[in-house]
Amino acid sequence: MNVLIDTAPLHNQNAARGVGRYTRELVNAMKTVHHPSMAIFTTAEDTQQIDLVHYTFFDFFFMTLPLFRRHKTIVTIHDTIPLQFPKHYKPGIKGSIRFLFQQVAVRTVDHIITDSSVSKRDIHEQLHIPLEKISVVPLAASADLTHKAQPTVEAIRKKFDVPKKYLLYVGDINYSKNIPFLLRLMKNLPVPLVMVGKQMKNTSIQEGKEIADFIVSEHMEDLIILLDHVETNEELSALYSGAIAYIQPSLYEGFGFPILEAMQCKCPVICSVGGSLPEVAGDAALYFHPSDSQSAINAIRKVIHMSGDERLALIHKGIARAQLFSWEKTARETLDVYEKVGKTVQ
Repeated sequence: MNVLIDTAPLHNQNAARGVGRYTRELVNAMKTVHHPSMAIFTTAEDTQQIDLVHYTFFDFFFMTLPLFRRHKTIVTIHDTIPLQFPKHYKPGIKGSIRFLFQQVAVRTVDHIITDSSVSKRDIHEQLHIPLEKISVVPLAASADLTHKAQPTVEAIRKKFDVPKKYLLYVGDINYSKNIPFLLRLMKNLPVPLVMVGKQMKNTSIQEGKEIADFIVSEHMEDLIILLDHVETNEELSALYSGAIAYIQPSLYEGFGFPILEAMQCKCPVICSVGGSLPEVAGDAALYFHPSDSQSAINAIRKVIHMSGDERLALIHKGIARAQLFSWEKTARETLDVYEKVGKTVQ
C-alpha cells in the first residue's frame, strides 16, 4: 500500500507552530520505522499510485481538507479549540461558509487521528463523528531537547539577559493559552517570568499588545522577560534546564508539547487541568484550575520552596513520564491506523 503524507504545514505559516512540528517529526520518524507492506511518500508525482492520503492538519475555517477525494483519507485533528471558545475565534462570514464545507469533508473521511482522549471526546461531541472512526495517537517532545549542564545554561542565560531564578512559559499567546491569567499571577510572586514565543513582542496583534500594555502599566519590565528569538534547540533546552519551573496555564490543550519538553530537560512542571494536560502529565506535575489564581500561586510557591529531595523526586517523575512518549511510538501507532484503513484498499 502506498501512503502519501501531506506536508503542506511545512510550507506555510504553520511551519514554526505545533502543526508544523507534528508533521516534521512524524515524517522523520516514519523514515526509521519499517513496514513490509507499506511505502510512505511526502510527494506524489503520480497520484494514480497512491492508495491512502494522510492530511496532518485540519482547519475549521479554511479549506485544508478537500471536499472531493480520489483516495482513502485520514486526517489529523489536533484539537477543537475554535469550537471550545467561539467568542474568541470568530470565523467571519467566509470562515463560517468554509466551516460548513469542512464539516461535510471531515464526516466523509475514512478515519481521524487525534492527540488525546480529550480531543477524541470533543471531536465526537462537536463534529458528530462516531467514536470508532477516531484513533488517539499521542505525540512526543523532540529528542533534541535535553537537559543542559550548568555552563551551557549560564551561557544562554547571559546571551538572553535572563535572571538566575525564573519561571518559564513557552508557546503561543492566543486566547486558549490563558496568558492574561499568567501575567496577573506574577504580581503576587517573588520570581520573574520568562516567556518564549515567536509572537511575544508582536504588538500588531491584540494579544501581543495586551502583553506589552500590561507590562508597562504594572511596571513589570524587570519581572516579565519576553523572548521572541530563541532559535535553536540548544538555547531552548538551556532555558528549560535553568528554570525553577515550567508553567502551562492553558484554558484548553489538545496535547501540550512544552510540558514534555520541560520534563525531558529536568524542569519541574506546573500546569492547569485544561483539556488534555492531566492526560499528558499524569502524576508528574503540580496542577491548578485555569481560573483559580490562588491555587496556581500555591503550586508555584510549593515548587519554589521545595527541598532538594522533593524537587529531585518531581524531576524524576517528569523524566519517567516523558519517556512514555516518543516519535517512533507515534509513527508506529500511525502506521497501525494506516493498516486498519488500508485493509479496505484493493
